[in-house]
Amino acid sequence: MAGVHQTIDLDDADLREALARLDGALRDMTEPMDAIGAALVASTPLRFEDQAGPDGEPWAPWSEEYARRRRRKDPDARLLQLFGHLRSSLTHDPGRDSVTYGSNLVYAAVQQLGDAHIPARPYLGIDDDDREMIAETLKAWIAEVLQ
Repeated sequence: MAGVHQTIDLDDADLREALARLDGALRDMTEPMDAIGAALVASTPLRFEDQAGPDGEPWAPWSEEYARRRRRKDPDARLLQLFGHLRSSLTHDPGRDSVTYGSNLVYAAVQQLGDAHIPARPYLGIDDDDREMIAETLKAWIAEVLQ
């Protein structure tokens, strides 16, 4: 019994062009990194309101002695919010394939990581909402590049 075959030629020029655009765009992702950094700077202050780290763990409370002194001066005092300098110092620096965000204040690292006298109260990091924002930002950027 004789067989029948048909050949189908695929014109993949459009696909190759789109992949070339994407390859070129991936060499400098400063634009989406800037958007991601700005969004992280905007979402981080929510942790100051929640008084919890990006993992949802509540920050360690003040020592009893310090809490007594602070509350005498300000009954509504909250962790990491004496003058709001740490919260308002957050910035970001986008690069070609990454973004750095945080604070350049001298005491910022001690608050984030803790030391011998102060417990860590992590305010920097990525939570589930941030992960979703990052994914959506990158998807939108890739879609724009491929148009």
